[in-house]
Amino acid sequence: MKIYVDGSYKQSVNPNVAGWAFAAFDENDILLRTAHSVVENPASRQIDGELEATLEALKWVKANKETYFPNGGKVEIFHDYEGIGKWARNEWKTNTDLTKGYKESVNALMLSLISGDQKVETIFSWVKGHSKNAGNDLVDRLAGQAIAESLVNPIKKEVPAKQQILVDKEEIEKILGLLEYVAIVPNVLTAKEHLSDLLKKFN
Repeated sequence: MKIYVDGSYKQSVNPNVAGWAFAAFDENDILLRTAHSVVENPASRQIDGELEATLEALKWVKANKETYFPNGGKVEIFHDYEGIGKWARNEWKTNTDLTKGYKESVNALMLSLISGDQKVETIFSWVKGHSKNAGNDLVDRLAGQAIAESLVNPIKKEVPAKQQILVDKEEIEKILGLLEYVAIVPNVLTAKEHLSDLLKKFN
């Protein structure tokens, strides 16, 4: 299996995310799977996306190991950023939390793929970016597309369930008094109206 990975960062489009993408092909160059999304608040711009793409690709391989590798085999990761292979093979030092986390995660995934009955070896191969390599060009486009999509479909965050707040009449009256200072309290009219309605329930 061959998997191309790539990351992207476009400050002019959305400076708060880095895009990532991977595309998996079988030995006959038939496309098996593509995936793309973004990393929020990237520490090292597109590098966050490059590393995330690799981890997501290997997680997908692990989840589908029995399907695509019933007798074991190898997966070759093609990347245009050298650090992907260098850190995975312990050839580069990890000097940041980002690279340390990547090295730990990628090594754990590589180890899990060679365990069990279906042993899958992970190989990293560098390819030159923007060199008319079809696989590399595909993931480059998808990583950029992920950034554009982040503006249309913002990442949904898990929001904790609303908590019931119990207050008494005196607390509400105290808060209403504080809300007289309009200059320092945003949305003061909305807040006062809501609390005034709540106060009526005590009368």
